[in-house]
Amino acid sequence: MKKTTDNLLVPLTLVGKLYDHMIKVVKPTDDSKEKNILLYVGKLFPHMYTALRAFEKAEDKTFRLGLIYDSKTKLDEFTEKIVDKLDIVISCDFSSDTAIQEALAPFQDEILVLTTRSEDQITSFARIVPYVPFVHAPTETSLLWATDKIAMRKHLRSYNKNITPSFMVVKDTEKKSIKAVHETLTFPVIVKPAGLAASRLVGICYHKEELSDFLKKVFKEIETVYKEDGGNGTPKVLVEEFMEGQQYSIDAYVTDVGRMYFC
Repeated sequence: MKKTTDNLLVPLTLVGKLYDHMIKVVKPTDDSKEKNILLYVGKLFPHMYTALRAFEKAEDKTFRLGLIYDSKTKLDEFTEKIVDKLDIVISCDFSSDTAIQEALAPFQDEILVLTTRSEDQITSFARIVPYVPFVHAPTETSLLWATDKIAMRKHLRSYNKNITPSFMVVKDTEKKSIKAVHETLTFPVIVKPAGLAASRLVGICYHKEELSDFLKKVFKEIETVYKEDGGNGTPKVLVEEFMEGQQYSIDAYVTDVGRMYFC
């Protein structure tokens, strides 16, 4: 019986800790405060600032534009140009749960939108999402899937294998790895780290010798680039078949009930 009692006590203890954590993170909502803060994570560019102010006038509404960024990083040159014009600027240590919680607490009931503009800020965005629980936003998991190219392709392939190219994950530059790619995929192939943005360490290879040389470059630099750019997850390298055809960029929006809009 003692074993049974101990087994019951462990879950109760964990539940108590989780409850205490939630009480600290989510304070009672103050309905008297107006939700009018548009809070961007990591970056906010001048043309975005101008467009948002123009939208205010067109819709006869007033918003407070805000930025939250990691205190361990430096703002980019474009955000620096308009940071003094913003209504709210929050700098805190994104590696600290307590720091994020305390930084957001004064604004919790007034945040209308939490978003980010840059692909390289998605990981930071996912870090902030749990601390703004009453705002419609993507889940942490979906954001991480969207920034991990391997996870993304696995999900796309499970949905419809015809909409994503064949791919492999390469772990080293050994001859057997190059041979496996050569025997499995059709050249040319694209090499890209799974968790980086802005085409960092991305290249096209037309034959296995070129693939070998480029992979050596990638594996030599990948750890450093991940640290510099805040790469998502553990450094991994994806090799996939090159897709011929016209390239398009689109905006796609998915509502909280799964309705999709494209433009």
